[in-house]
Amino acid sequence: MKHVVPGCSEADLKLLAEYRMRKHGGSRYSFPPVVAGGNRATTLHYVNCDQILREQDLVLFDGGCEKGGYCSDISRSFPVSGRFSAAQREVYEGVLHVQAEVIKFLQGGIRTLFQLDDFSLDVMRSTVVELGIAKRDISKSQVRHLFYPHAIGHFLGMDTHDTSSLPWTTKLDDGVVVTVEPGIYISEDNPAPDRFKGIGIRIEDNIAITSSGVRNLSHSIPSSVQDIEHYCNHQLGFDER
Repeated sequence: MKHVVPGCSEADLKLLAEYRMRKHGGSRYSFPPVVAGGNRATTLHYVNCDQILREQDLVLFDGGCEKGGYCSDISRSFPVSGRFSAAQREVYEGVLHVQAEVIKFLQGGIRTLFQLDDFSLDVMRSTVVELGIAKRDISKSQVRHLFYPHAIGHFLGMDTHDTSSLPWTTKLDDGVVVTVEPGIYISEDNPAPDRFKGIGIRIEDNIAITSSGVRNLSHSIPSSVQDIEHYCNHQLGFDER
C-alpha cells in the first residue's frame, strides 16, 4: 500500500510483494497472485498483472506465501490515489460489513463452510440493497450471479485449498483454518447504477478456529478505510525499499 503510486504497474506490485515475502522467510507465492486495477478487479482470477495503474483506480491484491510448509491467502483492495472515492468507500465498507458479520457468526458456535456461505449470501443481499446497488426484490441467486460470484471461503493449510476434497458440511472444529473472503464485483456492463461500475473489491482474512472462539491470523494487515488511507498516504513509491 505504501508503494503504490499512479503510473506504477500491476507487475511492480506483484514483484515487490514477492520480494517482501522472501525477505521475511517465505519460499514462494502459494498460488498465482491477482493484482488487478480498476475494472480488471471485477474479473475473479485476473492474473495477467501487466497494466498501468491510474490515479482513480482501486487495486485488488490477492496473494499469499508458503512458509514452514503452510500457506496463506489474503486479499486487500486499496486506492491508487490514497483516498477512496465516495462510491468506492460505500462498496468497500459494505464488503467489510459482510466479512465482520460472517466472522461474528463463526464465533457463535461450530459451523460448516456451507452454513457460512449461505449466511454470507443473506448479509450480502441486504448490503447491496441498502447501498442502492440492487433493487429490493433481488434474490440470493441473483446476488451470486451479478455481484458475488464465489464462495465465502475455503479450508487453508499445507495447500491453498487444503483440501478441496473435504465436503462443505465438515464441521469447523478447533485447529481448522479457513478463509473469509466476501467481495462485490461490478463490471462496466453490470446493471448497477453507473457510479458503482468498474469497482471490484474483495477483503480476505485467514481465520483459525480455536477452543475459545476464532483468531484472525492476518489482523495486522490494514483493512479499515481509515487505516488503508493512512498507509496509502505514506507513500514510498518504487525508489525506496
